[in-house]
Amino acid sequence: MDHFNSFIANASLLEVSFLGDQYTWCNNNAGPKRIWLRLDRLLTNLARSLAFPNLKLIHKPRILSDHCPLVAIFQEPTRPSRFFKFCRQWTQDENFFDLISSSWALDTEGPPLVKLHKNLLCCKSAFSRQKQKKRRYS
Repeated sequence: MDHFNSFIANASLLEVSFLGDQYTWCNNNAGPKRIWLRLDRLLTNLARSLAFPNLKLIHKPRILSDHCPLVAIFQEPTRPSRFFKFCRQWTQDENFFDLISSSWALDTEGPPLVKLHKNLLCCKSAFSRQKQKKRRYS
């Protein structure tokens, strides 16, 4: 399993999030001998993930097989996506460097481009939270 996971990381693949039951396979045994596992997944690369951010995988109920059927859908966003705007004045804030350092120091896995993407998302979240806090106290 470690070889497979390292292949996924080295190939810069990302797992598409899913809806439905957590497990995709069952050995069809009864009682304590029954085994449930999540064997089936949908993997994509960063470019495809950014091109189709609303891609979801649905795990359908098992009927005739020991595997669940998988259906990929483009889920409409529940709210329109908002652009992130970096405010230059944030650099003057006394917590600016701490905010950047703590966001960037998170232990992310994967190839360099995936790590960069995840770290930037962490920074975006941290700045958005900071912005909301400032609005509440203003």
